[in-house]
Amino acid sequence: MSQDQELRTRLERAAGAMHIDADRSLEQFHRGRSRREVVRRVGTVALALAVAAIGLSVAWIWIARPGGSHPPAAPSVPTGTIAFMRASDKGMASSVFAAPVQGGTPVAIGPKSYADYPAWSPDGTSVAYGTGAGVNNTALVVARADGGDARRIVKNVSPEPLSWSPDGKRIAFIGDGNAVVHIVGASGTGDRRVIRGFWQSVAWSPDGERLLLTGHPAGPNVDAEQGYDVYTVRLDGTGLERLTHGGGYEGFATWSPGGARILLTRGASFETYAQDVFVMNANGSDMHRLTRWAGFDSFPVWSPDGKWIAFASDRDASRAQQRAIRTHGTFTNISLYVMRANGSGVRRVFTAGNGEALLPGSWTKARR
Repeated sequence: MSQDQELRTRLERAAGAMHIDADRSLEQFHRGRSRREVVRRVGTVALALAVAAIGLSVAWIWIARPGGSHPPAAPSVPTGTIAFMRASDKGMASSVFAAPVQGGTPVAIGPKSYADYPAWSPDGTSVAYGTGAGVNNTALVVARADGGDARRIVKNVSPEPLSWSPDGKRIAFIGDGNAVVHIVGASGTGDRRVIRGFWQSVAWSPDGERLLLTGHPAGPNVDAEQGYDVYTVRLDGTGLERLTHGGGYEGFATWSPGGARILLTRGASFETYAQDVFVMNANGSDMHRLTRWAGFDSFPVWSPDGKWIAFASDRDASRAQQRAIRTHGTFTNISLYVMRANGSGVRRVFTAGNGEALLPGSWTKARR
């Protein structure tokens, strides 16, 4: 039984950190097997246990070291393609482009005439946007991701953000002069009204059950003290729920990819120059500020993995240009930036020219 004693010793040493009963393990190996098979399997089992014990020891050493509760995560790098507007003060022009978030030459995905607020379909194969004669006369268009095969599916859409349903079969949009939220099939069929009011943005929940709105159900003539808040509503227009009660202006709200958080813009008023990007829980709790720029930080959108945020900012404009934006509302050197979801790692991705604003509309994981 010298081999048994040797095995027991090795089992006890290997299993010390794992609370394994060496006698019971040995008995199980003896039961119903010949001595020759036991001897052959003894070495294999003991070796496996020893390796496991070494692994546990290494893990324990890592956890016990200062600040070592988890192995260091690899640095997150933003990937995918952003669709954005290139707006200009010259004739209130606007066009839509797409480009890899890591840099590259933006490619037009809309017409040379007026186009705004591009939104990728969930699978990234299509894009929806508004287009027409100008800001107050647009139609809803669906096209391939490269801009081809564009089809107008609804006329007279207000130039505000659009949102696809998670299954890619429907699109939510704001029409009738910002007065009504609509849902329409991606082919243009089944257009129906959801809720009236004065709405500035709409976003579909990741579970497909509700819409996220910014604005006010009372309509455009809202008391300044009431301001514009964040709401959710069922797809049939019932169950309107107000998530924020801060007054002032809150806009461009959108759920994180998993639906746990909401990204939004906040400012003192609807027309304010000073805006910042905020995030909160999906129920409206724990709101906190992500950007602290004294000027214009707005139009935030999530990355597909929820780890990054793209937004527009005038932080690289000159003081004279910033004054022009603040006093006249002009589009002057508003560039496109990205930051991590906690507000760190801010960096410029695309630089706007004089009299231009690059305003992100949607982010897809597909690279083009």
